[in-house]
Amino acid sequence: MLIGSLFSVRAIDDVCRDKVDEDVTRNVKCIIELVMIRDNMLQLPSDAFSLMDIRDVISFLRTS
Repeated sequence: MLIGSLFSVRAIDDVCRDKVDEDVTRNVKCIIELVMIRDNMLQLPSDAFSLMDIRDVISFLRTS
């Protein structure tokens, strides 16, 4: 039981992880990293990708 006198965030997290496809989990992790790059919280080692490239990849991953 998820909801009751002993509410467990970990239990909800475990149930959600069991219900989500591994591909979705991978996409979410990539999106998080790309958003951090977009927002200058992470840096790429080179200027190989523009901000527009990063936004396009985020958009693609969101819809796949």
